[in-house]
Amino acid sequence: MSVATPRPATVVALEGPSAAGKTTLSRALAQAVNAVYMDEAYYRLEPRPSLELAGPDELFDVETRLLDEEARRFTEASTLLREGKTVVADTSFLSPITYTFGLAYLRLVPPELFHRLLRRARGLAAEGSWGLPEHVVYLSAGLDLTRRRAAEAPAKHPPQLRARHSAVARIERRLWLGPIRESMPGRVHVLTAATPLNRLIEQVDRRVRTRPPTVGGRSVEAERLLGLLAKGMA
Repeated sequence: MSVATPRPATVVALEGPSAAGKTTLSRALAQAVNAVYMDEAYYRLEPRPSLELAGPDELFDVETRLLDEEARRFTEASTLLREGKTVVADTSFLSPITYTFGLAYLRLVPPELFHRLLRRARGLAAEGSWGLPEHVVYLSAGLDLTRRRAAEAPAKHPPQLRARHSAVARIERRLWLGPIRESMPGRVHVLTAATPLNRLIEQVDRRVRTRPPTVGGRSVEAERLLGLLAKGMA
């Protein structure tokens, strides 16, 4: 199936719980709309860090590396957007922030670790080197579906991390369907992960065409959202 490239050019990011199908959909969507595919931050890092839950300092170092890579992804996507190209990103530029929020909310790490990461994100936003995508597609997936898909790809979804990922994903879902969606009106689109792939592509294409993003101010917008998340952790 082929879908015409959305006009105007835009940046679409895929979000949702681990094993919801973000990578599969983002790759297929990019091919269908003739867009530039952007891999998630973790798979762009060399060497890739361990995702085992370490001490606060080690975990902060990992999340900082990921956030800095998100800034590079945001900058690359912004350049491509100015060139008139559509970008499909596997996970949004917010992922290290929302994941660390989830860990801190569950008291798996000290809340101060989240606030430290938040301060770094605010600095990047102030520089204009980090911000939000134009559109986010959140794939809503039930536990049975994510468990089955994770079991089918154990290398990407290590068994020892699944329980933690699932617990954090429940907190992230509240963020995406609550304060994040409210701060990005008409730009966070919730779709069902179990929908056949071709139909998902059509649904995404229709949403990003009919609900154009607010023009400009993505870094400023990110700063406002970070303020909401800081209040949520207070």
